[in-house]
Amino acid sequence: MASKRSLDIVNEEEDEEEENCAHQEVALSEMRQDVVSLVGLQHPIMYDTNNICELASSSKLTATFSVSVLRDICLSLDIDVSGISVRRKKPYVDKLQDLVKSCTCSK
Repeated sequence: MASKRSLDIVNEEEDEEEENCAHQEVALSEMRQDVVSLVGLQHPIMYDTNNICELASSSKLTATFSVSVLRDICLSLDIDVSGISVRRKKPYVDKLQDLVKSCTCSK
């Protein structure tokens, strides 16, 4: 009889521990989502007064900006441009369009 009681107590403690772990996982998941929403890009992606999402969706990035401005936009949005060696608009526009694909407006 005593062993059954001690087994019940152990089971209760294990259940409590599992419940606490589940609550901690939920809290951690919620906190992770909050951080991502605060840190991640949010629509609209802006540079100066220009809506990059809108310009990319209407294919006007190339016509609107020079190569140096496109490079500045990429750098301001923390896009790695170290691999771009040619002085052309297309590589920068491609990187910006890839970024816009990750925006909430494209999903």
